[in-house]
Amino acid sequence: MVCPLPPASGRVPAFFRPTLLLACLVLASGCAPDTGFRIDGSVEELTATGEAMLVGTTSVPGEEQVLARGPVDNGRFALRGETPAPRQATVKVLAENGARDATDVIVEPGAELRVAYAGPPAGLTTEGGGPYHRQLVLSWRSSATYLDTLARYAEVMKQQRDSPEGAEQEALLQEASRLHGELRAIKTGALVALAAHQDPTTALLAIELGAFAASREVLDGLDELMPQPAEDAVTQQPVGKQVQIDSYQESVANDEALVAGVIAPDFAARSVAGEQLQLSAILAANKL
Repeated sequence: MVCPLPPASGRVPAFFRPTLLLACLVLASGCAPDTGFRIDGSVEELTATGEAMLVGTTSVPGEEQVLARGPVDNGRFALRGETPAPRQATVKVLAENGARDATDVIVEPGAELRVAYAGPPAGLTTEGGGPYHRQLVLSWRSSATYLDTLARYAEVMKQQRDSPEGAEQEALLQEASRLHGELRAIKTGALVALAAHQDPTTALLAIELGAFAASREVLDGLDELMPQPAEDAVTQQPVGKQVQIDSYQESVANDEALVAGVIAPDFAARSVAGEQLQLSAILAANKL
């Protein structure tokens, strides 16, 4: 059984309450909710053999968690798993010949998602999925503006490949770069709008998909989601995202502080011989 989603405003009108009450009664009677999800892929034009993976992020910057994996056989794959709540993830297809592609998805309890390969530059595309996937991922990928820009980008890339080296090719490369930036801006704009949604799940998933990137606005948005009950499966997710962004911003601040003429922040580390060394002690004992 898939529980009904709350209305977009986060408030429950009177006409919706009987449905929620019925769902609660069914759960109380011993019928557990369906937490399983399935992703079926058809990527014959990309590769006939290889591996498909569903990966999610962790609180460690750059670290990935494999949620499901399976072989690509005759251009098809199947990924199965369970999730107690909607979560952002990435489907990756790794071909034996070295080709690879990836696409953003939202995996949801009881949802079925189909992945296909549409060729360059669209890459992997999705159909179906649960309501959050359709609301968030399709917010930019199915918009007329995005599709028109993608078509222009594909045409410019084709012209660039067919043109000889020289000024014309350079101009086409610059136009392709501009259009690629437009595609990113369309995605970001759609997600920023959804990050202000009153439904906390929608807001969180929009942030995880890239709204605001790793900026202070992300942490402000996550702070608003944190006061909710910690045992809730969805509202536990901001904790890891906060740690990840805090670590990223700390590394950026350290990089910006390391300039010529400034002493590096003090730190300790072990030498290859296992001896504990302190930067301040080394500086005090040596003339540099």
